[in-house]
Amino acid sequence: MSQFSAAVTPGRSLGFIVIGASLHDIVTRLKAEPQVFGKLELIYSPDNPVTEPVIVSLPTNGLRLRFDGPEQRLRLIEITDFSKSKLSYKNIDIVKPASPASPSASSIQDSPAGPTFKHIYNKLLAPSYPGDYVPPDANGEGKYGVYVLSYPGIAFTFPVLASTWNPDKDYATMLALPSTKPATAMAVFSGDSWLEAQKVLYDQMLENPRSYSPPHKGKDVYPDEIGLVNIFGEGKLRLDRAWGSSPFWLLLGETTPQELVAELGPPDAIYRQSDQRMAIHKARTGSESQQTRPNLEPPGPDDSTDTDAS
Repeated sequence: MSQFSAAVTPGRSLGFIVIGASLHDIVTRLKAEPQVFGKLELIYSPDNPVTEPVIVSLPTNGLRLRFDGPEQRLRLIEITDFSKSKLSYKNIDIVKPASPASPSASSIQDSPAGPTFKHIYNKLLAPSYPGDYVPPDANGEGKYGVYVLSYPGIAFTFPVLASTWNPDKDYATMLALPSTKPATAMAVFSGDSWLEAQKVLYDQMLENPRSYSPPHKGKDVYPDEIGLVNIFGEGKLRLDRAWGSSPFWLLLGETTPQELVAELGPPDAIYRQSDQRMAIHKARTGSESQQTRPNLEPPGPDDSTDTDAS
């Protein structure tokens, strides 16, 4: 099994996984690489599949993708396990590699469990506005609260020891304490901050995902996807692009396969239907060609069946 490696672009993408892409496009890409994405779990509401969010979970990669129900477009990218994928930001590893020296308090925090606050603050994204602290459940036994450190388009979740939290102190001081654990999760979203983005996560207008083209292998160029098909009768269909490009007219019996590929891109699958009427020719053998050709002339009178007594 190969490890998933991707560059993070805040507010936009995680490798080829782009905010605003359709569920169909994402799942098709994931299934095309089974050696990387070994397990795919689709979670949805059987009672309200069109209105409730759809979740694609990739447990072997530590990823979770959330789509809205009505349009089935990607709204949120979550990293739930930093040890299962190799992520980078501007050519810098998001998780600082473990030190080869003997374990110490600092090297334990820099382990692949997740990025430390110091690594994010000093190497990746620099200072940020204060985030949000959520204390542990009063009825629970948890000792750690959760602090969400948010930047435009990206956020990190840190477990913070509740007994050390002081709202009067600077957040950077609190997150830099030895008792604060490395980040346990990361989110990529569209918006200036996670606090604001989560309010309109499934409702806000999204940019065309093809307006941003992350680096990828191959030279295939895919056209804008179809958002609506209008049927006019007499074999005429108008295919409207989802993001405002010029429509494409499909004329049954006239539009060629080459024109379809040029306008819509390569197909996901090809079904070749055999014509059953041609099966009669498959039954012929080479020896049949050497047999006497059948006489197709109308038969003449047969004396053996002549009942005329004259």
